[in-house]
Amino acid sequence: MDFNLDDDERMLADTLERFLSREAGPGGWPLPDPPDSPSASERWHRCAEMGLTALQIPESHGGLDRPFTDVYLVMVALGRHGISLPFVGSAVIGAHLLRYGGSQEQQDRWLPTLADGSLRIALALVDAGPRFAPHRSDVLWDGQKLTGTKYVVNDALDAQLLIVTAVDTHGALRLLCVDAQAPGVSVHPQTAIDGRWIADIHFDQVVVGPDRVLGPANAQAVLDEALDKGVAALCAEAWGAAARLREFTLEHLTTRTQFGQAIGRFQVLQHRAADMLLLTEQLHSAALLATAHAEHIDPSVRRREVSSAKAMVGRYSRPLGEAAMQTFAGMGMTDELPASRCFRRLIAIGSIWGDCGHHLDRLSAQEHVA
Repeated sequence: MDFNLDDDERMLADTLERFLSREAGPGGWPLPDPPDSPSASERWHRCAEMGLTALQIPESHGGLDRPFTDVYLVMVALGRHGISLPFVGSAVIGAHLLRYGGSQEQQDRWLPTLADGSLRIALALVDAGPRFAPHRSDVLWDGQKLTGTKYVVNDALDAQLLIVTAVDTHGALRLLCVDAQAPGVSVHPQTAIDGRWIADIHFDQVVVGPDRVLGPANAQAVLDEALDKGVAALCAEAWGAAARLREFTLEHLTTRTQFGQAIGRFQVLQHRAADMLLLTEQLHSAALLATAHAEHIDPSVRRREVSSAKAMVGRYSRPLGEAAMQTFAGMGMTDELPASRCFRRLIAIGSIWGDCGHHLDRLSAQEHVA
């Protein structure tokens, strides 16, 4: 993959920087919007006007069909500015599942509205248990009705469509498209470690017909493809957040004074800043690795490289953030400090769709098969 930006990509990066700088405000890294916030809906509408919601959708359905490097640029910018958008669930994973798993009728129905931003998707993929296990589900679908509970659903409060993993009566994994307002769907909101809103969703005999099924009888392959693209996007966000966290820390080192001089003149803090640079560059490498292989034609190569990158994000984000918080001392534990919110987002990214342990297990299984 060529990471030299062409004219269109440079224009996109510049536009994103201007737009998200305004949205973030003077201090950067704003507090997450409350549920049903009008500003969040307006922000998503402006993203649609810029074409961000259409990047991964084919032109035949109103999209732009852009390469994955555009997704990388969007996610790095979102990471740098701390703006919460349902971009990954809707414009990356949701778009892939509908494009490659949906029937022609399903594509005609949902892809145009996804491209213009009027449809937002939430992914209900997590079941009870200590580890993320996308190929299993405790939610049951008998061919007509859906029963069970999904946990830690991102972007659920504003979504119109839920894509749910469930097992049918034969034990096969299915992907089901469920209206978020359908009778029997109950959403229980809560906040995650990064302050963003997530939800547990209970399905009580929700009517879901066969016309709402995505993909073949067993949906593991298309789900793996979509999740790997989503994980690659998260790696890019982690790199953007890490770079911004390091900037916050360096600013503090040069402006905070003690004993009549900037604390950045103390050798131990200089060493800590050097360690942070190394960790940040590791996260940069992880983002590039995942982006370069997110759409690789060989599934085994794609899985290996994307999981390697996500494991690196989980491994290096915590010591990076801990070094920053030690530099800020007590202030580093407060919600008001942008650097604190930045660190907590890095921790959250490390656990979304598989933590470091999950992806190391995935790598091990891949090597065993090889």
